[in-house]
Amino acid sequence: HRDLHSFPTRRSSDLNTKNFDVNRLEYNEKDLVKYFKLYNKTADNYPRTDFVKKERETFNLKVSGSVNSSNMSFFNGGWSNDVYSLGNKINWMAGIEVEWFLPFNKNIWSLVLSPSYEHIYNSKQFSQRTVSINTQSITFPIGGRYTKYFNSQLKCFVSAYVVPALCFDFDNTFKYSTVYNLPANEGMSYILGAGVAYRNLGLEFRYYSNRQLVNRYVAWETDYEKVALTVSYKLLSIKGK
Repeated sequence: HRDLHSFPTRRSSDLNTKNFDVNRLEYNEKDLVKYFKLYNKTADNYPRTDFVKKERETFNLKVSGSVNSSNMSFFNGGWSNDVYSLGNKINWMAGIEVEWFLPFNKNIWSLVLSPSYEHIYNSKQFSQRTVSINTQSITFPIGGRYTKYFNSQLKCFVSAYVVPALCFDFDNTFKYSTVYNLPANEGMSYILGAGVAYRNLGLEFRYYSNRQLVNRYVAWETDYEKVALTVSYKLLSIKGK
């Protein structure tokens, strides 16, 4: 530590700050850094203050599980305008989440990849006919996230994802008077989410837009929307500046 009197005295003609600069100075990091940069601008032998940049998250790996509430219906415009609504159904999903933080704006923006496994089964009797669907698939939602930090342990966030028409499926079937094998390719959809995280635990509410499950197979179309409550646990976190 050096005595402040040991630093050379600057003549008033050398100063590039005025009294009104000091009077209007706010006591926060941004304003103080700006002021001292200006004050020290004309000489290299005057003291300078270096502020240490805080460490922030740069990469997260999580596991997740969801409880979903969905509504599903089918119709075939080629045959009739009848709509077969299977009603509300509760099912579950499980997956992982990989999050990369972008190196600007204090790491509040990130890219998210969230592969998810889902088993969908629903069935209903209509007059003399049973309509049912049984699918197991892995989808690959990808999107972006904005995070608001309250402190080092608590934060909230909003997310938006695209679910590409790319998936892995497992012997999926759709039944209407006879059993059809579903094609592997499913329709693209979107997800909007908002949540909160404390330490390693996260809780997110998600809305899933309509997804075409049967991919216009034999003229059939699907309305399938859902909401989900997702719980995640952080397995790995890498921090940097």
